[in-house]
Amino acid sequence: MNLTHNDIHLWLTTQKGLKTKAFLQQVLSNYLHISPAQIHFAKTLNGKPYLKDRRLRALQFNVSHSHGGMVCAVSYGEALGVDIEYPARKNRLDEISERYFHPQEIQQLQAINDEAQRRALFFQLWTSKEAYIKAMGLTIGSASLDEVAFSYQNQQIHPLFNTPSTLRWHFPTLAWGDYLITTALAHKTWHGIKPQLSLFEI
Repeated sequence: MNLTHNDIHLWLTTQKGLKTKAFLQQVLSNYLHISPAQIHFAKTLNGKPYLKDRRLRALQFNVSHSHGGMVCAVSYGEALGVDIEYPARKNRLDEISERYFHPQEIQQLQAINDEAQRRALFFQLWTSKEAYIKAMGLTIGSASLDEVAFSYQNQQIHPLFNTPSTLRWHFPTLAWGDYLITTALAHKTWHGIKPQLSLFEI
């Protein structure tokens, strides 16, 4: 599988019974040119999986699942995170945003009267938070969600917080069926080309 530094490959599945480890092995074998059984993982203290073989770690990957859908993002870069959500699920958006969102994010949500549009923006912001937190190797419990804040303008996500000056962050978001997926990818600042998304279904 050809993967350049400008690419983000998203592998998607709704297969019932497919275990996360088997899914990752199946996906990554396309890039590492070894059998799935030869791919072994370790985890950080916060539970983020990475390739045990140091020689293979130039390849970045991250996985997320929600309501029967699972996605694996694959790319080259300094950091990579992905989040998939099912916006149709029942939840109390106002309570969640009051607790976990930055005042400017709450203001953006309150400015929208249409319930469907407000829900769409909520999940744009939420998936961006989760993708960035996962790219940094953190968890929801170890990060300050209200400080990892974003704005959504001109159909693009922009961080409201200061990111490391040596990195350029990209937050592409797309809809896949009933799911919403956001990827957080960091490149060195000299790499100014916008990443290209490609989708593959299993």
